[in-house]
Amino acid sequence: MGLADLTNKLKAQRQHRAGQRLFQFSREARATKERLPLQPGQTFRASSLPYLCPREEVLAHKYDVTRVEFVHPRMEITWSIGKIFHDMYRDSYYGPMQEWAGAWECLRCGWDTDKAGISASPVFKKKVVSRGKLATMPGTCGGCGAPFMLPPERNEERCYGTFKEWLLVDKVIGLHGHPDGWSKRYGIERVLVDLKSHGNNGFTSRNTLRSGHDLQVWSYQHMSGDELGEVWYMNKSPWGDPLAFVREVVTPFDVNNFKLFVADPLYQVHNGIAGGPMPERVCVNAECARARECQLNDVCFDDGV
Repeated sequence: MGLADLTNKLKAQRQHRAGQRLFQFSREARATKERLPLQPGQTFRASSLPYLCPREEVLAHKYDVTRVEFVHPRMEITWSIGKIFHDMYRDSYYGPMQEWAGAWECLRCGWDTDKAGISASPVFKKKVVSRGKLATMPGTCGGCGAPFMLPPERNEERCYGTFKEWLLVDKVIGLHGHPDGWSKRYGIERVLVDLKSHGNNGFTSRNTLRSGHDLQVWSYQHMSGDELGEVWYMNKSPWGDPLAFVREVVTPFDVNNFKLFVADPLYQVHNGIAGGPMPERVCVNAECARARECQLNDVCFDDGV
């Protein structure tokens, strides 16, 4: 074995060990998250709509059950990578190019465009949609006066400006969410955008909206009053083709499907919590895949419920 072969072998071994340290954990290393039962007056998170079972939510409230979710560190790392991609697109690319809009804040002094009146959160109240003002990334911070983005001269102060996600709430149907922002590319005034990241295999086959993502973007459109929305699928590993990095799937607001798959199930949840009828079962039987994972399986399939 030559020196070059030995060097390559050692390099491969180091990379493998690094991968093991980062992604291979024991089962005991899993983190836990608690899902507290929904209470009257509380709203349901839009990003959780793909997993919503109205019957489960009502039973959790009725029997005061706190569900415990186990999260493998590998999944936490995947989520963190996705968040990094979100911030990179908004703060480093489309923000400085004035092609991303919403609200912006300075992590150094606390100034933000929302409180300063440059932007204003969309509000849904009593079935009246108020379309909020959108701001593109400022050149300088209105508080500390430092450049909002990294200046050419590295010795200059920087305000560490970043995109600020708005909280949208519809108390009428009991829904809330944090949109990823709005695009102002191609001269279009505003297109609501939800950012999703994929590994290479999922990205390569992604030509339509993934099931559940439509529910989330329709919810944001409903609360912000935007007729047009896009889901941007970002390739986390664009090997072989540097242009295969983002795919955009346009989705107009579908009011009928929004009512059928979002508003009506949420009505069942909040009505059931308030003492109304128990929602019907979603699962066919107690042995189906979703039922086996449900921590209210035994109660749900009790004949007395």
